Amino acid sequence: MEKLDYKKEYKELYQPKRKPSATDIPEMLFLAIDGKVGPMWLF
Repeated sequence: MEKLDYKKEYKELYQPKRKPSATDIPEMLFLAIDGKVGPMWLF
């Protein structure tokens, strides 16, 4: 799987503009992991 750097590929989305404007943002896939650490990880 090839790594994609969104900030380099979509510079127009990540660089601030001087004037506000409407922008179409392409669909992007992200992975988020949420969880809790058990008491055994406290030591």
